[in-house]
Amino acid sequence: CVGRRDTFQNSRGGFMRTLKKVALASGKTLLIRTYEPPDYPAIRDNLKAEEMFDEIRDSEESLHRMISENSDAILVATVDNQIVGSLFLLINGLRADIYRLVVTELFRGKGVVDKLLQAAEETLRTKGIKRVGLFYRANNHKLGKFYGRRGWQKLPFLHQAMCKDL
Repeated sequence: CVGRRDTFQNSRGGFMRTLKKVALASGKTLLIRTYEPPDYPAIRDNLKAEEMFDEIRDSEESLHRMISENSDAILVATVDNQIVGSLFLLINGLRADIYRLVVTELFRGKGVVDKLLQAAEETLRTKGIKRVGLFYRANNHKLGKFYGRRGWQKLPFLHQAMCKDL
């Protein structure tokens, strides 16, 4: 059932939204849904595997706060109930950015990134967002070309990200 949207009560009494169900070429079903707290260990491990994990910004408490403020802030891709990818959405008024986009190595090249991005774009459109930014490592030229083929335009900014503990 491609593109099906459901909201259902999970086993803990909370609500999780299914954004997309898509059949992969392998015959398995890819499910794109909103994040639930039990997803944290897999999300953390996937971020660590890609050297993208920050122990403060990506802590369990931080992710919980993100979804308590916006239930669509983290999208998760699963196959056979295994988390194979995720992305974070930062929404501020009519501005939005996609970051922390990760797909496990085994599921790269199988359309998971495309489906995560499509679900994110659809989610943002329903919120009235007209433009979205996307963050990726500047030295990953292959990834920049990958996004370019999907309609993303490189901005002329030469920013370096920094952080400061408060």
